[in-house]
Amino acid sequence: MSEKKALVTVLIGEFHQQLWAQHFQPTWEPYAKAHGYDIVVIDDYIDPSPRSRDRRPHWQKCLILEHEQVRDYDSVVWIDGDVAINHHRAPCIVEAHNSDLVGALSYGQVLKYEDGYSVLESRLNQALEGQFRHRTIPEHYTDAGLPGDVDDWTNTGVLVLKPRLHRDLLRTVYDGYQETPMSMADNMPLSYHLFKNKSVKPLDPRFNCDILYALLDHYPFIVWPSVRDNQRIRSMVANAIWGNNFFIHYTGGLGRDFRMDIRFVRTENSGIF
Repeated sequence: MSEKKALVTVLIGEFHQQLWAQHFQPTWEPYAKAHGYDIVVIDDYIDPSPRSRDRRPHWQKCLILEHEQVRDYDSVVWIDGDVAINHHRAPCIVEAHNSDLVGALSYGQVLKYEDGYSVLESRLNQALEGQFRHRTIPEHYTDAGLPGDVDDWTNTGVLVLKPRLHRDLLRTVYDGYQETPMSMADNMPLSYHLFKNKSVKPLDPRFNCDILYALLDHYPFIVWPSVRDNQRIRSMVANAIWGNNFFIHYTGGLGRDFRMDIRFVRTENSGIF
């Protein structure tokens, strides 16, 4: 019997639902069809208690494996609603991961650390004229109110999960950790718990390409004042990133919401050419 797989996201509020429907859903559907996934969109808080409203909705990802629409799948791919899938090129992420561990990006590998500090975060600090504090991985954790005894972290926008194996792990994070001003919602607590417990097999970075760090890594000129408002250049860069990756995560940053650069991408094509 074939494995039951689902792409799962939580979209609470009309803005996020419309943004996903306009720009991201059209890239998910061909991928799901090609690789045998269902798509499950949860449009309300899974936790009905007042506690869920005391934290940002991002925390609800820690409860998806308990949801009645999700719990019976063999494998679940959590994807933030601002991730586009290059369905022309992306292979099956579950097959590519092929592990009972959680599949997650390793920022320790992606952000190019030298002498404890990230080369890409250094570029971010320069772009923001010193407003971004350059930190080691342990400092990311201690700033979030967590112990500094973990040497890797992740962006939790894409996770490969197995409900029967990882349900309790995610529930432990939801119940046992708190949001702080520097926790990036659930991101640092979930990162900490996953890496502290050696629960991660790193994903191919192309399965969670953070648009901000892709720009800083390959196209740092995009932050120059003379370039940032040039839509022709922005379009070429956006399509190049699309063509070189599988899942592209349109996060914001640098004082401009690069999330909306998805509007430049010719998603009907596999790449820039």
